[in-house]
Amino acid sequence: TALRRQEEIMLIQQSISRDFLAGYVGKEFPIIVDGVSEESDLLLQGRLPFQAPEVDGVVLINDGPVKIGEIQKVLITEAMDYDLVGEIIEESNL
Repeated sequence: TALRRQEEIMLIQQSISRDFLAGYVGKEFPIIVDGVSEESDLLLQGRLPFQAPEVDGVVLINDGPVKIGEIQKVLITEAMDYDLVGEIIEESNL
C-alpha cells in the first residue's frame, strides 16, 4: 500500500513539475554552466539560480558557444519532467 501511494504521489509531482517548468520555455535566463551532462556526453548542463546541485533538475544545453564554469544567458527551448533544455544565446559572461 505504501509503495503504491508513493508511486501515485510521484506521478502527480511529475505532472506538477512538468507544468511548472513549461512556463520557462521561450524565456531567457542566466545559468551557471557546470560541464558535461550526466545524461549524455553529447550535452552540457547548467543550473538556474533556483536549481540546487544534486537536488533539483538541470538545464541541458544543446547549442551555443559554452564557457564551462561561467554564467551565460540561455534561451529555454523545452521543458521535461524535471529538467529544462536550452541554448546559449550570448557569448559574454554575465
